[in-house]
Amino acid sequence: MRTSEKQHEENMKWYEIPYSASEYMFPREAILHRVRFDDVSMHLELADGRVVSIPLWWIPTLHNASPEEREKYEISQDRKLVIWDPEKSSINEEVRVDDYLGNHPAPVTPKGRAVVIEPDVRAYFPNSEAVNIALRSIIQVMSRIPPSEKTYTQKKIPTRRVAERK
Repeated sequence: MRTSEKQHEENMKWYEIPYSASEYMFPREAILHRVRFDDVSMHLELADGRVVSIPLWWIPTLHNASPEEREKYEISQDRKLVIWDPEKSSINEEVRVDDYLGNHPAPVTPKGRAVVIEPDVRAYFPNSEAVNIALRSIIQVMSRIPPSEKTYTQKKIPTRRVAERK
């Protein structure tokens, strides 16, 4: 086996590498610099020189909006979101740069009786003990309400994170 390895190495052609790995750039995060549109895409220009082009048909609210309304966006303070405020335009949308780079974590799949807490709710509960304390408080209050009045309808409350465009 050793002789076949030697023969293989002798037959290999080696090429000089003109640049060291330290001379290459490997961006660690995506920071928005500018946003622009054409007829078919939204182009996110990043601070490190990359341009992420997203087909408008991927985002129905932008695809169906007029070019004038698309331009009424704002960039979040952390420079990671493009936001359309429904009070300033006909669009109510947030586009997160990382969602279109493919570097976001896989969705959490609960196992057994696990419960997934949405990020906006998770902000109020640092751990499972805090969740249990809050739920026990709710259970105590609910036990005082007559069964006929215990109806619950889920209401999705929209959240907005808006920063001025720079």
